[in-house]
Amino acid sequence: MYKEGIQLIVDSKSKTFFSFCFCFLLGILLGSLFDNQLMKWDFLSVYVSFFVLSTFLVLVWKRRHVRFFTICILFVFIGGARYMLTFPSEHNIVALAGSQAQFTGFVSVEPDVREDGVRYIVRLLPQQEGSGKVYIKNTLYPQYSYGDVLEVSCLLQKPTPIENFRYDKYLEKFQIFTLCISPKIQKLEGKRGNIFMRSLLSLKKRVEENIEKLWPEPYASFMAGILYGYRGGLGKLADDFQRTGVTHIIAISGYNITIVASFLVTILTYLFIPRKKGFYIVLCMIGIFTLFAGASASVVRAAIMGMLILMAQQFGRLSHAGNALILAAALMCLQNPRVLLFDAGFQLSFLATLGLLYILPIFQKIFQNVPEYLGIKDITLGTLSATMITLPLIVYQFGRVSLVALPVNIFILPLIPVIMYLGFLVVFFSFFFMPIALILSFFTYMVMTYVVGVVKIFSKLPFASYEMSIPIWSVTFCYGIIFLFLYFHKKKLIK
Repeated sequence: MYKEGIQLIVDSKSKTFFSFCFCFLLGILLGSLFDNQLMKWDFLSVYVSFFVLSTFLVLVWKRRHVRFFTICILFVFIGGARYMLTFPSEHNIVALAGSQAQFTGFVSVEPDVREDGVRYIVRLLPQQEGSGKVYIKNTLYPQYSYGDVLEVSCLLQKPTPIENFRYDKYLEKFQIFTLCISPKIQKLEGKRGNIFMRSLLSLKKRVEENIEKLWPEPYASFMAGILYGYRGGLGKLADDFQRTGVTHIIAISGYNITIVASFLVTILTYLFIPRKKGFYIVLCMIGIFTLFAGASASVVRAAIMGMLILMAQQFGRLSHAGNALILAAALMCLQNPRVLLFDAGFQLSFLATLGLLYILPIFQKIFQNVPEYLGIKDITLGTLSATMITLPLIVYQFGRVSLVALPVNIFILPLIPVIMYLGFLVVFFSFFFMPIALILSFFTYMVMTYVVGVVKIFSKLPFASYEMSIPIWSVTFCYGIIFLFLYFHKKKLIK
């Protein structure tokens, strides 16, 4: 039985490809789990291991099974080696942690503006002591923009965990190993960074200003959250979203993009545009939206996951979709290995996409005799699929489970594409003809009022959410059961 299973994998290019991607991710996972031990290694030992394995591979090349296992081990080593490259170099400014330092750098990403201040990520300029990035928390004013060159004087510290939150690992996924305490900042002349990104962020700033003119708070922040994932300005409403399990509607996720894209494909079909052409038009629109939202790592990830689901729905090849999903995960981890274990957004996005690819078809088959009405069945089954596979991780990461998430999603999700579509129209006309934008903004405001009203009503229920914590072994057990369930239904799904 074991030999037959291995033979089946070796004989299948698709399964072999999946195995190699899986082994690469396994190597990154092992590196993440044992990073303290890996930091003691040097690359000489890695090179020697590669040389030994490569030599062995040449010797056993004609023996297919041994060759397969040797290449798998090589990919595990490659994954671990890629993770080692994320360790700070000996020239990184983290070496100065614990001392007062002065450095010059530029704001390398869009500033994170919050009620209690602004967070900046400053990349040090070359030709000075130290390199890398520094995380700076400063007052609300004066504010600095992406590309601004700053001279900073502050106490440098290493980030540490905050209670159960691995704050240090959270920052390390951005290649940040140093905090700047009590900064004194002076803006210098000149600009750095990507010119294209500066133009995008400048456009985004104008969009934010127009949104603030068109809607009052918290509706302006709600619209900004739906359009490009803005999380500030919601106040208590943000807690209501968490209690009702619908925070995903104000975050750029693969699930959201899929819902909106499916809606747009349907609209284009009603406009007598063939579904195939409509599919490619929507893919282009997702690309434009990704650029508009700032093309951050989370937005690009959501766009990739959303495109994968759309392609699986369009071409109906789950086997190819599974390989595409693990390839997407491998490429994202190749770009930033630390997201695999230390980025909840990556994990939830990957799992939700997995649920929509493999669990949703099972539910659709079970409920195939239930009539569709206004997209409610699709939304309900999609929500169930995504919730079923992400729930253990959500409870483990955030310590809370919403008991009203399903009905709230059913009531509001059909309107999210409407809000997004109207919001885009309103923002577009606000640049050219404000009277039309104001008229459309009123209708959008009415729809948003309904959505916010539903969220507030359900959030006030005493049983809306339940706080709980679960150990990591129970999470592992839950996912073991889920993946076994998917494995035994695989032949029914792939036709």
